[in-house]
Amino acid sequence: MLVLGCGSAGAPDAALPDAPMVDAYDGDPDGLVLLFLIDASETVRGHQEAALDALVSLREPLREDVGIPVVLGVLDTFMRSPGPGSVGEACAAGTGGRLRRDGEPAVPGCRATYPPWHVFDPDRPEAALHDAACVVRRLESCPIEQPLESLAMALGAPSRRFGVAGEPGTDVLGGLRFERPFVAVFAFVPEDDCSTRRTSVQTRDDTTLAPDERCARFAGDLGSVQRHVEAILEAVPPRRLALYFFGGIPPEAIGRSVDDLAADPNIAPRFRPDGLKLEPACRAPSGIAVYPPDRQLDFLAAMQARGVFAAEMGSLCRDYREELERVTATLFFTRR
Repeated sequence: MLVLGCGSAGAPDAALPDAPMVDAYDGDPDGLVLLFLIDASETVRGHQEAALDALVSLREPLREDVGIPVVLGVLDTFMRSPGPGSVGEACAAGTGGRLRRDGEPAVPGCRATYPPWHVFDPDRPEAALHDAACVVRRLESCPIEQPLESLAMALGAPSRRFGVAGEPGTDVLGGLRFERPFVAVFAFVPEDDCSTRRTSVQTRDDTTLAPDERCARFAGDLGSVQRHVEAILEAVPPRRLALYFFGGIPPEAIGRSVDDLAADPNIAPRFRPDGLKLEPACRAPSGIAVYPPDRQLDFLAAMQARGVFAAEMGSLCRDYREELERVTATLFFTRR
């Protein structure tokens, strides 16, 4: 899974805007940081293509001069998991919590490496979007998704430890010049979060269960989402944080509050009668199965209770470009 964030240690200083970038923001921001979080698995390539289409839809809003620098970065949700077995081996090179820099040179126009931050030029926003898309197209292989752990590690302080490898927080915002950044996270996750600080979920004796099913079956081995909430809000004040997640909720559930969705038993993970496979919540237009975002909803509800600017869950089971355009309209503005 990946996260896009905009910003650069080399970004030029800019005057503050004449008005707040977003309503109800507690002070003028001096930078807008976009974090783009998306599953990087080969098995969901069609889902990635849809997310890239949605990313390109940001081109027009980014043509507007918001009066402050806008930067974008990509995070991987595959945490380093050195546990025994095939899962640990596949995830040993995970880069969760670090800005991705490797591109996909097999794609025409893409390079092998990129700077960690993509800085937007209002006159040529497509340039930064193109570079970010090349990073998103670089696929990895790790069957356990840990988007919440990755996001918390990226924003968390080095004094905090994350993942089963106990790695320090990477504080990706620390490399920016911004003193009062507004952070907007766009997460595209077709499976539920499986963040854990223990390898037991990977090493249970039941070898018939795939990683996703293991995470649902042995949910007690996963840590509370509250530690992710605390780590993130330690770094970013609630009114400077917007969270827009797109996951496994049916299209007809779009628009419902995260509290309502989290309490809905029809959106909770369910196993098929054989007890070995999870029932998908819905299917994306590409045909890829999308699963209930149980822990993600708990996380968003907890963040909403703490007063973040936005905490919303959209659906991956429909064309979500229109929805993405709606939420970005609250983040970009033209000075009047």
